[in-house]
Order: sequence, then structure tokens, then C-alpha cells
Amino acid sequence: GKLWTEKDGQVAARDILRDVTRTGLAPEHILLMSAIAEEVKGDATTAGKIYDQLLERFADSDARETYRARRAFLALVAGENDRAARLVEGWEDPAPLGAPAAYVSAWVHFRRGDVDRAAAAILIAAKKWTDTRSQPAIARDLALMTSRAGVGLAEVVPLLIQLGKGTEAQALG
Repeated sequence: GKLWTEKDGQVAARDILRDVTRTGLAPEHILLMSAIAEEVKGDATTAGKIYDQLLERFADSDARETYRARRAFLALVAGENDRAARLVEGWEDPAPLGAPAAYVSAWVHFRRGDVDRAAAAILIAAKKWTDTRSQPAIARDLALMTSRAGVGLAEVVPLLIQLGKGTEAQALG
């Protein structure tokens, strides 16, 4: 018989998650795993539908705001700016929600032309960001949004340096 590769295993796991998700009875953690698997494979449409299920079926979940942030991010990627804005309604201060929510909030405001609120949100995201793999993108977006809003270099440069150090540390292993 054929030896399974790691890719074969990933495809099989994704197929199983899809089958369970389609039943409409999947528990929250399985739906989340399925959404992440779809995102990793690049199927943002399917991932978005699964996040919609999570938001509908598990409205009282402690992870609800995380699901909203992921769903809003996927809406932004798809160019669905109005949908993304509806998903982040009520996030007047994204700081307590964490860096990803602040990042998504920044992009929603930026796309709507509110550069001051975008800059405020991206500053929060940059201060809280810990994922070194995406720090170059955060630094880029920080520079973009804060420059458009006229935020002073004294506030931005230390964050750019901090984000750069995380990237350097990752490169050094």
C-alpha cells in the first residue's frame, strides 16, 4: 500500500473536520479547529462560514470576541468592508480585547477613512503584538496608519524598533 505523507494526513484531517462541521452539531472546539484548518489551506470563504456558525451557535462563548475579530478580518480580506464594520460595532476601545481585535479595528477604521481612530487602534495593536512572524506587517501598517493621521515620530519610532527586535530575534532562532 501507499505510505501516507504529512500532507495526506492534513488532507484527511481537514476532510474529517469538514464532515463533522457539516452536521450542524459539531461542538465549539471542533468548529474552531475546522475554521483554522480552512484558513491555513487558504479557503477564507469556508472559514468565514464556520466563524459565522461559531458566532451564531456559541453567542455566550468566552471566545466570542476572538471569533468576531477573525470573521471581521476575513471580511476585510474579501473586501467586505461594511460587513467587517458591523462585526466590530461596539468596540469603542479595542485595548481590552487584545492585539488582534485592535488590529482588525484599525483596518476597519482606516478603510472607512477614519485615520485618527485607525491610528489609535494600530498603536494599541503594536504595543500588544507578540507574534514575531507577523511583526513586519504590523510595523508596515503602523507606519502607514500613523503617518496618515499625523502621529508624532516620538510615539511611533520606539514601537517600530520594538517590532523590529522581535523580527530579529526570530531570525536568529
